[in-house]
Amino acid sequence: MDFLQLDGKSILIFGVANRKSVAWHIARVLREAGARCVYVVQNESVRQAVAKLLVDAEIHLCDVEQESDIVRLRDELTAAFEAILGAEPTAHWLALLDAEGVPAAEVHDVAQVFASEQTQALGAVQELRHARAGVYRTVGPPVRLDREPLPYPSAAPTLGEHTVDVLTELGLEPDDVEQLLSDGVAMAS
Repeated sequence: MDFLQLDGKSILIFGVANRKSVAWHIARVLREAGARCVYVVQNESVRQAVAKLLVDAEIHLCDVEQESDIVRLRDELTAAFEAILGAEPTAHWLALLDAEGVPAAEVHDVAQVFASEQTQALGAVQELRHARAGVYRTVGPPVRLDREPLPYPSAAPTLGEHTVDVLTELGLEPDDVEQLLSDGVAMAS
């Protein structure tokens, strides 16, 4: 019985140097269990030696003591992973993950979220009119009162739109506010 259930799985193995290395023996057990091993070795000479031992193996270089190597390997593996995932539609991968009991959901970009039926039904997106930017959509407040979404009272203010009101509310006299504006300390639109 294959208690590891690795048949068809891909495993990344770091540290194979030769047939005496612990990583070599770990990889051997994993291969015998049906896993596909992808190897990461420290340098080109080790890659050539391991390539002779493992014909047709996928071997990457990464000196884990070098940050630039780690970043490069991450980028290589990410590109390979994205190519695999991009070969099938999202629904395919979600079905495979679901069949294995792995919780997963599709990730949406902002446009997809704003267009989704759920977002529309919840009233989670509100359209506002800005004095300069025109009409734009934004995420509404998450709080509801009596099951109704709270509307935004207005669009974001333009720069300086409320300066005079705020300064006056803080207790400044109109002449003081005017002085701040003329001195360029405050700005009003």
